[in-house]
Amino acid sequence: VTKHLRELPMLIHLGEVRDLQNVEARAEGALRIGAAVPLTDAWGAIVARVPALAELAQRFASPPVRNSGTLVGNLANGSPIGDAMPALIALGATVELRRGDATRTLPLEALYLDYMKKDLARGEFVVAVNVPIPNAAVRVASYKLSKRIDQDISAVCAAFAVEVVDQ
Repeated sequence: VTKHLRELPMLIHLGEVRDLQNVEARAEGALRIGAAVPLTDAWGAIVARVPALAELAQRFASPPVRNSGTLVGNLANGSPIGDAMPALIALGATVELRRGDATRTLPLEALYLDYMKKDLARGEFVVAVNVPIPNAAVRVASYKLSKRIDQDISAVCAAFAVEVVDQ
């Protein structure tokens, strides 16, 4: 039952599906983060390769949420206060979607159609997010403004990935 006293439809817990629990470094220089990977592990893998996102990762939710929630769940929720979206969109992340045997891949920014509205077909879910790792010429920065420094939703969250080219 929700806070609006609506009954929820049947829910399926995917947290124990082994194929969704992995963080994989791909040959093309991206990380593939499965839907069941906790935020702590997902951000740890990203920050190890993109240290400029360390502060954003540290300020992302509380430790209990980071250890039980997932990065893909945060993305699939589509809340406009999600702090992961700006950084991952700036890096060029894509999401893998699945319904039965049918799969498709979308740029993360294309997943969001409107306020709390996503490009998900009935029965489709996000299997993983693919996060490209920037090369040495790319400068990455993120900024979060909130009432409190820790464990607070953002008033504004922005991220940038800019390639610097020598002339």
